[in-house]
Amino acid sequence: MMNIPDLDVWIANHIQGGFGQADMAIMKEEVEKLQPEDIYLEIGVDEGRSLTVARHYAHDEVWTIGVDYIDPPGRAPYMNIKLGHFPNGTGMISIGKRCIYIHGDANMVAQLWEKPISLLFIDGDHSYEGVQKDHTAWVPKVKKGGTVLYHDYDHPDTKRFLDDTYGDNKEVCHGKIVRVRV
Repeated sequence: MMNIPDLDVWIANHIQGGFGQADMAIMKEEVEKLQPEDIYLEIGVDEGRSLTVARHYAHDEVWTIGVDYIDPPGRAPYMNIKLGHFPNGTGMISIGKRCIYIHGDANMVAQLWEKPISLLFIDGDHSYEGVQKDHTAWVPKVKKGGTVLYHDYDHPDTKRFLDDTYGDNKEVCHGKIVRVRV
């Protein structure tokens, strides 16, 4: 198993993304708490940087699930790799593996979701309404004692939604991730 700096370099050689070593440390800390059969679910996978980190540090029998839709309108032209390509291309997602990538609207998937989630990572639409939709659709599916991590607290709308929703009942980690215990 690679340490955070080595994993960061390895991932950076394959894909770009805004998930740095401080983010990786929070993810590692939370993912390593998961037990076999627990579910890690990620909303907003993009190219797969955070999903790769979660899968790398998770126990082999933890379910690692990412949900995102393919090539949304307005996707920056420099982002020429299809969403989820890296996790799929590295064999992280394959027959017999406990890593699943769902191509679709996360809030539509939530309507069908029934399994309790142990660790939820929300990094989807960063508009106030987008974060609110992800929160409303998915947080009730987190089991008691579980954790929700919200990425990009430094985005104005994300910050406003989280401040309005949680007030002081949240932990802000290095100004980028918000951790909430359910």
